Amino acid sequence: MKMSIIKHKIKSAENAEYSFNNWRFVAKILLLLLISMFLLYDVLALGISPSTREVYFEPGLERTLSYHIINNENKNISVSLAVSGDLKDYIVLNDSIVDMPDTEEKIKLYYTLKFPSEMESGKLKSEIIATSRSLVKAGTSSGSSNTITASMSIASEISVIAASLDNYLIAELDAHDVPENGSLHFDIAMNNLGDKNIHNVFAAISIYSPEGTLIIQFDTLMKDIRKHSKSHIQASLPVYNLDNLTPGRYYANAAVYYDGLAAESRDEFKVGEPEIRISNISLFRAGDNAYRFDIDTISEWNSPINGAYVILDVKDIAGSLMPQLQSYLFDIGPMGNEIITLYAELDEFGEERLHNATIYLTTVAEGNTLENIYLVEDILKSRIERSLQQIKEVLVSIWFRILIILIILAAAVLHIHRLYVRNNLEYNDRNNETFK
Repeated sequence: MKMSIIKHKIKSAENAEYSFNNWRFVAKILLLLLISMFLLYDVLALGISPSTREVYFEPGLERTLSYHIINNENKNISVSLAVSGDLKDYIVLNDSIVDMPDTEEKIKLYYTLKFPSEMESGKLKSEIIATSRSLVKAGTSSGSSNTITASMSIASEISVIAASLDNYLIAELDAHDVPENGSLHFDIAMNNLGDKNIHNVFAAISIYSPEGTLIIQFDTLMKDIRKHSKSHIQASLPVYNLDNLTPGRYYANAAVYYDGLAAESRDEFKVGEPEIRISNISLFRAGDNAYRFDIDTISEWNSPINGAYVILDVKDIAGSLMPQLQSYLFDIGPMGNEIITLYAELDEFGEERLHNATIYLTTVAEGNTLENIYLVEDILKSRIERSLQQIKEVLVSIWFRILIILIILAAAVLHIHRLYVRNNLEYNDRNNETFK
């Protein structure tokens, strides 16, 4: 009997130890999963763009390129940046550490690529490595805590392709400025520095907005270039064929393809000229012989316009009613609008002459002027018409209709009440006569 009890106790102890070991194993697995999930969270929280980029070697070229660090999870992060690989001696980062608050979704950074006078043919690679570190605290069975440092890195790969000396072409793009209703014209000057003729050379031309959005891409015709000679590829494209090419600044990139290689060049151009249009002007009395002019301006340009201003002049047949006014300098965003307010005092006879006067408004944007002419009589008339229109809008609004319905219902209830009272009075009068 005693032996049976001892065996049972031993078996229970073994089971307890086995269960304890199993729970330790499960705890380790859970801790590893926690660390893995944390590392995965860090990967998702940090991004870099572009992930890859190819550049073609040109002797002595110094080129500034941009990339973005992306804060996907809107956290407060600090990111360290470094360069590794074959090209680390030719890539200079503008920043080595950047701090991003949780309100900043992405930040645009720059680096400079400086090529030597010559480079061995082939493909060389480097990486811009962005690293962020985080801390995780994990408890232990003894009640103490360990700190686990989670360090995650992401990279943007840069590849440089160098052609051999017998097969080497360089290109330079000239993108011409164009009127708003004209045709885009591109001229690509090419120089075959190699020791052999090149056949079937063509270019892929891409047009981008200032924000880097691709608008259109098209290929040119092919041509041959003899060794040690220069040539041109030209292409034209009417602006009216491109619905989303509004007046503004753009840039074009030309990739010239030859024998499985490519030479790239980039240039900026303008469509039209910066202009600020006036959509409306309002005139109000601000005192004795003093008036306020509210001028609604709208940008007709896809980029910010800085230092714009408005010139105001009021004249009638006899001349100016006041000195010419110039507004303060203002900035206006892409296709944005601003209300400019000016105050003016007319001369002693100005008020009598004002209703028959003419207002000359000139907007000035980066040296480009646009004149607008308004009759004061029309401005005052349009203000009255706008007031009437506002009243009309109120009258036809849903709230006004509800109000009318409530008034009608109230009138109906009042009318029914009066009928009820009158009928009761008549009924009582008939009863009284009957009893008499």
